[in-house]
Amino acid sequence: MVHALRRIHGSLRPEGVLLDLHPEPKRTGVEVWQGDLIHRLGHLDQEEDISDILEARARLDLVESDGWYVTERQRFFDLLSHFPSTGAWLDYLALEGYSSGGSAELIASADELLAADSGEVVIREPIRASVLRSTRP
Repeated sequence: MVHALRRIHGSLRPEGVLLDLHPEPKRTGVEVWQGDLIHRLGHLDQEEDISDILEARARLDLVESDGWYVTERQRFFDLLSHFPSTGAWLDYLALEGYSSGGSAELIASADELLAADSGEVVIREPIRASVLRSTRP
């Protein structure tokens, strides 16, 4: 990753910027939305993913401390993904390569709520967006 960030740095114009988007090292929330009701069911078990995020952040901090980039701005937001069923949500998790999905209890809770009334499964992933300015002269 450090190598890629340095290559990008060399490709940027002077005063060019890099937009870094990646998850926060927090667990993704799972909700069921039914009309105006939001049922917060819990979080995905993502210890391995959180470890990877922290490692990536450390490498980004390294190139910044080496003077390659300066963080100009940061914004934090939740990326919401909507699914019509637990099956569609679980297919998405598998396709995106999540290291672990929801627990059996979490999935059962979502299935129970959706069976009783229409709605959707929503996952809430905390994201950090950073604008990194190149220090290239």
